[in-house]
Amino acid sequence: MVWHTTSPSIEVRAFWQKEYPDMSTTAVRIEQAEVAGYQVLDSFALSEEAWQAYSVPLQERIETLKPEMADCAALLDIEKELDIYYQNRNEFGYQFFVLKNIRP
Repeated sequence: MVWHTTSPSIEVRAFWQKEYPDMSTTAVRIEQAEVAGYQVLDSFALSEEAWQAYSVPLQERIETLKPEMADCAALLDIEKELDIYYQNRNEFGYQFFVLKNIRP
């Protein structure tokens, strides 16, 4: 998970500070990989299509479970993350890195 902006909204920053305080930018992650002895062969963001393939069925399942589990913390957490994503998806996202160990 990486930031796609240097100035995320207050709500988004607060959410991810709680859930993933080490979140950083793609550039920082690449630098960390290189310092750790890896060559970055490729880096790419999770596509919107891939995110939809995950999030749409998850949202449907939440809606199914909500009547029976309205106070379930896990369900509320997942729903909050989906809400944050749908409202602010340009601010952050999943980033994948293809690395090669270059240390002997």
